[in-house]
Amino acid sequence: MAYFPKSTITILETNPGEFIYEKSRKAYKGKYIKTSTGQYYAGDNPLRLGPPIIKNASINLSFGRTANTHKYHILNNSHYNKLKKYKPLNASKTLPTEKDYERGYYTRYYVVRKNKDSFMFEISKETFDNFQKDHDFILYEIGSLTWSITEDAEKINQMNLEKIRKTVPQIENIFNTLDEFSIIHQQSNLYTEGKELYYEDATEYIGYYHIHLEEGPMVGRKHTKQPHAKLYFREDMDFPTIEPSQQVTSITEPTITEEMLEMGYEPPSESPESTPPTGGNGKPSLGPGSGAGPSGY
Repeated sequence: MAYFPKSTITILETNPGEFIYEKSRKAYKGKYIKTSTGQYYAGDNPLRLGPPIIKNASINLSFGRTANTHKYHILNNSHYNKLKKYKPLNASKTLPTEKDYERGYYTRYYVVRKNKDSFMFEISKETFDNFQKDHDFILYEIGSLTWSITEDAEKINQMNLEKIRKTVPQIENIFNTLDEFSIIHQQSNLYTEGKELYYEDATEYIGYYHIHLEEGPMVGRKHTKQPHAKLYFREDMDFPTIEPSQQVTSITEPTITEEMLEMGYEPPSESPESTPPTGGNGKPSLGPGSGAGPSGY
């Protein structure tokens, strides 16, 4: 078996129905190794590579290129031209949106090959909507189901899959994680004692919070439909840094009254280096000849 340095491989996880064994053509599910030359191997150990696997769509690459199919095309050219226009099928997961989380559910889509029900995988809404135009509607069957993303997702999704299992016995091969994308996958019931999270106005937050998949940290034990504030981690806040040399001590200017002006008081210079002159009693000096006794006020 060939050896590939770690720098030339990538270890990934298959989507349902994405790969098959190259030799047996049976479906493969699990981790796999992708090489820099475009080869795929089952497993995740580069020192002991598993059997070669290929993408399901690659089966279509030999369509119409063998001697037997060439003869068939000549005999039935119109049917061949019809099949040739179909696009390859690609697996794709439909992700929930923020509005879906507010509703608590959304729709997911799948395709099953009629003459081989083990050939099935999830498809996008676009593929579902255009299936009859872009794909072989006689060979494949498509379907959809409502997928719960609430805290009770496992129970609800199990019930929905039970209904579909009557016509698609192996439907759980596609949707095998019953709480996939549910709100429970968000981090809930977290608590901060301070110096960690802040409101947008930089006010410190202390208490329970949760981390939303799209919004990040938010107030409250868990996400709800009710409006609640977004929070920010300290490292995400732009707190100003004041060096000791930049700190300024404020000086309280004396209150100037009309009596003081009539008695000849002159306000101090506006220069930042000057300070108001004071008399012996700590009060502002009223200028020469003004007197410092009680009659001065």
